[in-house]
Amino acid sequence: MPVVVADLHSALPAVLAGVLADRPDARVAYVMTDGGALPLAFSRTVAGLRSAGWLGGRTVTVGQAFGGDLECVNVHSGLLAARHVLEADIAVVAQGPGNLGTERLGVSPGWRAAKRSTRRRCWADGRWRRCACRRRTSGRGIGG
Repeated sequence: MPVVVADLHSALPAVLAGVLADRPDARVAYVMTDGGALPLAFSRTVAGLRSAGWLGGRTVTVGQAFGGDLECVNVHSGLLAARHVLEADIAVVAQGPGNLGTERLGVSPGWRAAKRSTRRRCWADGRWRRCACRRRTSGRGIGG
């Protein structure tokens, strides 16, 4: 299942518009992380997308967020639920509404979702560590 990771909640309508312009029959699920406001009911965007028929009953709240059609423990279980329970063709992962803070260099806190979903790990020095390689290695260290 293709997954789109957006760094802000306000990107959700644009992502849906792009997906539905290319595939009007696609079933898109929104997986809301616990950045920003935690209740999904605070999102006027989701309410508008539901009333327009773009989102339907395919929302999943994960972590500390709540109020979705499904609620899951983390993003991984949320994506599994979107695919296998809600039968989504595409998932959009983004934080909840209302987050205005910034991190170093002006990057949105929503960037953490993308960073977490693409993190790579390698076996080195007897434990898993973050690295930049594209494959898991043997127990002999990085590149071993």
